[in-house]
Amino acid sequence: MTVNKKIHVHCNLQVFQKCGINTYQTEITQRLFQYDDIDVDPFYICFKILGEDGDFPRRRVRFPRHFVFYAHEVPTSRKPVSFLFDLIKPFVSFDSIIGGKSEDVFIFFDNTMTTMPVKGKTIALLHDIIPLRMAGVFKWEDFFRKNAKNVVKNATRIVTVSEYSKKDIVEVLHADPDKIDVVYNAVDPEIFSREKTSAEKFRALREKYGLPEKYILHFGSCLPQKNVPALIRAYSMMPDALKNEYRLVITNPEQVVETSEGKDDIRKIAAENGVSDYVVFPEKISDEDKIGMYQLASLMAWPSYLEGFGIPILEAQASGVPVVSSDSSSMPEVAGDSVVYFNPYDTDGMSQAMTKCLTDELLRSELVAKGYENLKRFSWDKSAKKFHDIITSLERKEIS
Repeated sequence: MTVNKKIHVHCNLQVFQKCGINTYQTEITQRLFQYDDIDVDPFYICFKILGEDGDFPRRRVRFPRHFVFYAHEVPTSRKPVSFLFDLIKPFVSFDSIIGGKSEDVFIFFDNTMTTMPVKGKTIALLHDIIPLRMAGVFKWEDFFRKNAKNVVKNATRIVTVSEYSKKDIVEVLHADPDKIDVVYNAVDPEIFSREKTSAEKFRALREKYGLPEKYILHFGSCLPQKNVPALIRAYSMMPDALKNEYRLVITNPEQVVETSEGKDDIRKIAAENGVSDYVVFPEKISDEDKIGMYQLASLMAWPSYLEGFGIPILEAQASGVPVVSSDSSSMPEVAGDSVVYFNPYDTDGMSQAMTKCLTDELLRSELVAKGYENLKRFSWDKSAKKFHDIITSLERKEIS
């Protein structure tokens, strides 16, 4: 009788800051522990102990991170060291550094993978390729391109978060579509349940962040692809009566990048459009407070040009909030018919979409109901199951 051995799966969890990649790697990895046919090893490579995230510990591998991955920016003082490491890399395997074996599977969640030889099978995530689609905008474009090309060339399998992103990766990086799997993001509806948020909590949130009684919410960053300046202009075009009743709340106004055209000052844009007194800019919002901030909103506006997925759409829907969204990139795939769409380049159309939702109570109720229904298409359990199946398929292919 043949006894199937467990597949050893090493999950590189380098991302610790709050972001979509961190959420994805944590939600997927902690669910992989439930499968009896795989043995999960979460680790990170760093000099410093960065702590733990989620419901499981991460093993710290004490080795210079820039030896194993491309460094974003290497200080001049370290360049001779990096040059030496580049010479050594071809003669040292990644699996030997982290204690893996050639029959193991190695997962990289952070839009990159090691540049060292890997004797085992590799799964690398490319959540999206926005820096390549917005050429000349991000300073780290060349760094991103170098890493993305490495993933396309050397990963055994590539995972991305939407069919849109898969199409993008194929078109821009000329990747083999048969090598790419789509594993969606998700949102846990229980976390955003209104039954878990009290009236006292809502009052505390309003006081803490200066939230108005009624507001349109944009939750996320103000990076260039988010199209926040257009949202402010669209809001300024709404009837005065609506602006007086519904303020605009934009989170993380400090999260912008300097482009070839300069650095967007979101507050200045509000002033230039005459709505400084109508726009609120809360900063540094905790995960716990984020939930209440969604639930207090009257409408969520998502004007982004480019998204690999667009998790805030699902977060708003899980909070029982109607959504108006750009019809660009992955948004129609994620939202289906559960939102009101607009062209992100059409500021007047964006303004009309918000106005329509705020003045049509029946429409808003329909969007809330459709939002709850749309959420059923996505779950972390289903995504983890698909990830597990990708891992085991690599084993089967090797056997065959």
